[in-house]
Amino acid sequence: MNLTKILCFLGTLLFLSHPMLAQKFLIVAHGPFDVDLVREYQKDRITIALDGAANEFYDWGLTPDLISGDMDSILEKVKLYFEKQAVQFFETHDQNYTDLEKSLKYCLNNYATDIVILCALGGGRSDHTFHNAALLKRYHDQNVSITLVNFNESIRFLRDETITLSGPIGSALGLFGFPKAIATTQGLQWEMNDYPLELAIQESVANRFKTSLVTITVKGEALLVAPRTPVLKE
Repeated sequence: MNLTKILCFLGTLLFLSHPMLAQKFLIVAHGPFDVDLVREYQKDRITIALDGAANEFYDWGLTPDLISGDMDSILEKVKLYFEKQAVQFFETHDQNYTDLEKSLKYCLNNYATDIVILCALGGGRSDHTFHNAALLKRYHDQNVSITLVNFNESIRFLRDETITLSGPIGSALGLFGFPKAIATTQGLQWEMNDYPLELAIQESVANRFKTSLVTITVKGEALLVAPRTPVLKE
């Protein structure tokens, strides 16, 4: 093992053994793999690959900090390779939770303040897609940002809060009661003023940024689909 690998290994151990330092996480699920997104978000986050996604990391020459799951999807050659690279393994066999949910719990138990989830939308498994969106609500915490991200949009759960988003004028935005909320906005093409949102009853679909800054206030619970742009204020 050369000096660079030794230093990387020691850095990973420092993060994992001192959880107060481990505040920003990236979880890569076993959905359609977007290598460019993974590389972008991996730069400044502790990276957890679900066991199926570990095969993609191997194929693209990427290395996660930790591999999580029941290890039923990881190829044996991949497992052996990452063991030699001193990657940490978090093996769990509780079938009451999906591998993604178990990884979320791991992050929250290790003082996460910001969690981005990639490769968790689509892939021909609508049940997983709906479940993954539901996890945003199940593990919502005002002190922890949890966001599902794909190549052009993000999904996050809001509860009794105000956020300001930055994005290109004309970008699409959707807001859905999850199950119910009252929404007020500033900066959208079709503004909402104490607008009632209710799942399967009324929502805001195909709204758009009228200005580069959009402020959304939600009273109740809602699911926000927005451009993959920064949240400036919460």
